[in-house]
Amino acid sequence: MFNPFSSTKRIVLTGAIVFAAWWTFLAPIPSSTSSDQASPSGDNQNADNAFDHKGELLQHANDFRYWARGLLAHYTGSTTDPNNPDANTFRPALRVGTIHINDLNPAKFRKEKVLTLLREFGRQCDLIALQGLQPNQDEVVTEWVAELLQQNLQYDYLLGPVVGRGDQQRQFAILYNKLKLETDRTHVYTLQDPQDLILFDPLVAWFRVRGIDPSRAFTFTFVNLELTDPTFSQEQQLLEEIVQSIRNDGRREDDIILAGTFECAADQIPLCSDGWFGVLGNAPTDPSFQKRRDNILVNTRTTEEFLGKGEVFDFLRAYNLTVQDALQISQHLPAWGEFSALEGGFQ
Repeated sequence: MFNPFSSTKRIVLTGAIVFAAWWTFLAPIPSSTSSDQASPSGDNQNADNAFDHKGELLQHANDFRYWARGLLAHYTGSTTDPNNPDANTFRPALRVGTIHINDLNPAKFRKEKVLTLLREFGRQCDLIALQGLQPNQDEVVTEWVAELLQQNLQYDYLLGPVVGRGDQQRQFAILYNKLKLETDRTHVYTLQDPQDLILFDPLVAWFRVRGIDPSRAFTFTFVNLELTDPTFSQEQQLLEEIVQSIRNDGRREDDIILAGTFECAADQIPLCSDGWFGVLGNAPTDPSFQKRRDNILVNTRTTEEFLGKGEVFDFLRAYNLTVQDALQISQHLPAWGEFSALEGGFQ
């Protein structure tokens, strides 16, 4: 004989199990009730000094959730921190940045204001093109990665060879969140310039977004470059050849992002008259807000993943600096643009 109560019990039990699993492993944990927010005395008391049994039980419950999530992460090999989920949470947007620190070496890196800027900008971005690094100063990049690790950010880096001429030499570096992006290190190279037409040969790398189906993940070639006075006008004329050379490098990647120093407004870059545009538009990118020096360029015909959002990080106002103080840190303002993590830009 059919018993409707047995079916109801199964439905209720299944619902209870699903809810318990969601609450334990997925539901947000309010920071105000976590164990590290307990009162200094360790007592759960309300304003009337009465013992708060409800608060104690809620604290124990959330302690259990932290333990359960940590145990799951341990046995699944997850590298995310269950006690700080926001640091490594996958986001559907990819934030690509560029930062130029003039004459960057270990001594300058360790100055408090410079270090503060690099920490903060690293926290804001998933991928960073670094210019201005002095030759053979690899420890700067490794120390920056170590600083980001202290913020629970799992970064790695790619470092190019020394490029330039005479006393004008640089190294380019690319930092990336390795929980958000993967790269093919066999495909990292410095663009060949046998005729020595470019002072600083650009650094080229390929990336794919992690955390989603690889067939749907955004893939792109990332180019770190610095066009410099007094030859930047001549070098800008070579950008189309640079792009074409990268397209023919065997990877067959149609999405190319150019990030770095162009020393002019986007609408003055010859490449931008042929389907390319600057993520930052014509926004000033120096601390005095007089010069347009840096940008991130993408092709409107091939790269649909740009989400229409790009900003300059005005660190002198963020840190309440004078223009002179800011110029001692850098003659450039960092900047970033946002891209879809999904190929084609669909969400």
